[in-house]
Amino acid sequence: MRPGYVEDQNEYEISKFILLQFICSAPVIAAAEGKIFMIVAIMKFLRFHVFVYEGLFLHFKRMDVPTFFVSHSSQHEVSMMVVYLCLHFYSCDAPLTY
Repeated sequence: MRPGYVEDQNEYEISKFILLQFICSAPVIAAAEGKIFMIVAIMKFLRFHVFVYEGLFLHFKRMDVPTFFVSHSSQHEVSMMVVYLCLHFYSCDAPLTY
């Protein structure tokens, strides 16, 4: 397992539960100097600005999505790939030879 990556839905739910329990724990309340509104603000931030974008940052949900971020060892390969993709996607009657 890589740090920062969860491998399935169960592991993510457990990590999320542990995070929410930690935010509501005594050490975090002590760090906030007993100001509960700060804890509530953190919880609202997570709920409305982090958890709504789970599909973007969870690796196990993105594993089946194809991407074009492919690394190459030389610039020539990259430029040829760009030419190939441009011919393939923007010219319907061009022969697709690579």
